[in-house]
Amino acid sequence: MTETPLAGKTVLLVDNHPYAREAMHDLLELYGAEVVMAFDGLSGLEQARTRRPDLVLCDYMMEDMDGLEVLRTLRADATTAAIPFIAITVSMDPAIRERFLEAGADAFLIKVDDVFHLQQTIERVLRGEAG
Repeated sequence: MTETPLAGKTVLLVDNHPYAREAMHDLLELYGAEVVMAFDGLSGLEQARTRRPDLVLCDYMMEDMDGLEVLRTLRADATTAAIPFIAITVSMDPAIRERFLEAGADAFLIKVDDVFHLQQTIERVLRGEAG
């Protein structure tokens, strides 16, 4: 396997759904990333502040704090504001996508997207190409 932009990078994965979290964890490790996992928004914020990951992949729908609130909190903190952030969700509501992008997300993915799209999006975000 050729080296990917994730090789040697630390990715914080914030998702409360165990099956989705494990599947994405395995995929990110396959791409060469060190994966730090958080099971809810509050622990995701704590991990982001202490670990300073190269990228945050964060679910939208979580019980304690949704992904949009996680994003807004990260962007409001000077120590975490510049960390690339990809929102992930099962929701296909375009209004949710707009809210994430307006709040400063670098990308937005629907969890049913294929693996190739996930890899392309991560690589694009790590190159600094937002959208």
